[in-house]
Amino acid sequence: LYGVDSGSRVLFTLAFISFIPMCAIRQIYTRESDLGTRIMKGKNFTELKGYKASLSMIKRNGILAALLLISVMGGFHTAVSGFLPLYLIDGKGLDLKEDVASLIPSASSTSSLIISLLVVSRLTSRSGYVKTLATGYGIGSIAILLLIYSPKGYLPLALFSGVLLGILNAAVFSVSRTFLTNEIEAIDRRARAKIISIVLTLSALFNLPSPIIAGYLFSQEPRLPFIAVSAVLVMSLIVLFTATKRGKHQLTVTGCPLKILKFLSKRIAWYML
Repeated sequence: LYGVDSGSRVLFTLAFISFIPMCAIRQIYTRESDLGTRIMKGKNFTELKGYKASLSMIKRNGILAALLLISVMGGFHTAVSGFLPLYLIDGKGLDLKEDVASLIPSASSTSSLIISLLVVSRLTSRSGYVKTLATGYGIGSIAILLLIYSPKGYLPLALFSGVLLGILNAAVFSVSRTFLTNEIEAIDRRARAKIISIVLTLSALFNLPSPIIAGYLFSQEPRLPFIAVSAVLVMSLIVLFTATKRGKHQLTVTGCPLKILKFLSKRIAWYML
């Protein structure tokens, strides 16, 4: 109705208005959990000691290390997804009309919501999470290829790609975070906050240049950032399969987080060869 510029301003205004009562409600009604109270009274997971203990847990568990690396790589997908609306209406992209292009993100949101409600809630085992993540990454790669090679102005194929991208979004945001939380709970639930903090911080740190890289690639050729995302998804698949294949339940890795990344990169090279 209002176009990209005015429509975005309306959406941002609504988001800002909704954030105010959200923060107020959380401030009034949120209470510290019993587990949080016990952690604060203990010594193992407080302040910097908690981060040291959490990093030691990541070093000893290959699945946690793999999920950390996948989360870092997933940040690039988040950066590139911001260019999807531009690609849909760009003359060098799909060249769709603005009102028609809005159907594709809507289709993605709908399928993502369905997957989150019907699939994620039913996952109970590590193998289930691995299979769902692998399926999501595989379908996501196909969806991106369908999107960037769709004929200009052809809505049906782009719409189908949007539905598949919703499955990818559910895998990237819902399944991977739930998988990570469950893995932490299985080892020591006291470390949950610290490990999630480490994952989010490293992801934000390593992906600081991602929007700039994505923007540069888009300026050269609108398809390039999406091709790069497809490659990242394939790399995520390799990391996931490598971590679960070599050791089944657990990989033992010694050293600092940089050594963990180096270890996994060697496994990726081994797997590809």
